[in-house]
Amino acid sequence: MKKILFIFIFFISQGLYSDPKNIHLDVSSDSSNLTLNAHHYDYGSNTVAIILHGMRGHRNMEIVNGIANNFIGLNIDSLIPNLSYGISSRNNDFLPCDIKHSHVNDNNIKEVMEWWRYANERYDNIILVGHSMGGQDILSVYKHIMLLQNNYSIKSIMLFAPSSQDYNEIRDSFINSSGVDIEELKTMSLSSYITTDFLGCKKQEVKVESFLSYYDLSGGRDTVSMLSAIDIPTYIFLASEDTYVPETAEKLTDINKDNIQIYTIDGSDHFFRDLYLDDVLDIISGLIE
Repeated sequence: MKKILFIFIFFISQGLYSDPKNIHLDVSSDSSNLTLNAHHYDYGSNTVAIILHGMRGHRNMEIVNGIANNFIGLNIDSLIPNLSYGISSRNNDFLPCDIKHSHVNDNNIKEVMEWWRYANERYDNIILVGHSMGGQDILSVYKHIMLLQNNYSIKSIMLFAPSSQDYNEIRDSFINSSGVDIEELKTMSLSSYITTDFLGCKKQEVKVESFLSYYDLSGGRDTVSMLSAIDIPTYIFLASEDTYVPETAEKLTDINKDNIQIYTIDGSDHFFRDLYLDDVLDIISGLIE
């Protein structure tokens, strides 16, 4: 009897944590036709989390799949897009540094919007989740969704170690590190190329339009400015040992809004490795229940 019980429980466990589905969307624009890829953890919930990876990342990253696997126990499905960066059916690996970078961040936002539309047709409730630069992008996505009439499906936002530099900080950083001034780039042809540090890559060939789309955060496109306009429950999880975006904790100290809650996970790095993600999910479990 004990053996039968063990086998029964084993198969239930295997069923609950089976691999996600691979799903695809074909999208067209004036300049290109792309196939977008995503993982879909689909267990029949009426709530789904759209979980966006960070800089040059992908849908197979440990952080985004760790969040998705933990959401299963909270009866939340997950959708994890691969941003294409202009590459149709981009594989599950980091975007290489040694390419001519012509992709633009506006298209990243449009791609996540397509996945939101996909989810909006299938779920009653949607949670927007972003890690690192994906957190900043998720706020941009929400900003765009709020301009639409059918925006009521978004119930909350969760940001994991979001990037938070503002326009002036980014401009000064590039002047000092690469001799590139964003203000000067604005006077150049958008189709021209420069050699500069870009998205964590050293001295790469980058289209001016591409560079400005990621780094010209004037006009309220920075994280703190966008958070000030958020009116739905927003949960931000910071890592005390974060060396990628260490400035975020200090920048968020001035945010005092009832709908925004900030938690710091002591001992964690930027990717919430070594079981620190479990600490975050314990907090989320309490918030949802």
